[in-house]
Amino acid sequence: MRAANKGGEGWVEISYVVDTNGNVQDPIVNDFVGHNDFKMAAIEALEKWQFSSAIKDGQPTEQCHQNIRFEFFMGKQNGASRKLIRRYKEANVLLEQNDLASAAEKK
Repeated sequence: MRAANKGGEGWVEISYVVDTNGNVQDPIVNDFVGHNDFKMAAIEALEKWQFSSAIKDGQPTEQCHQNIRFEFFMGKQNGASRKLIRRYKEANVLLEQNDLASAAEKK
């Protein structure tokens, strides 16, 4: 709600494991841009998902190294706003220059 009230937008990339019952286990936020609340919202949504189990040699098996990207935006626009795109491009230039501290501030 705080992010929505501020017109927040951004994205969250999460890696996770699907267990033998098709449940999400061990979600880890790999990267995000935007409001911190997006991280928890993305994890909470992902943990509600149910998958079909992978089968190996006739038995259910875990599916490791799964990844998903949740995108958050407010309004009726399609895609990211100019502001988010500009911040992303600025951070990308800083990453290419190996200026990790400055790039992290762009989140």
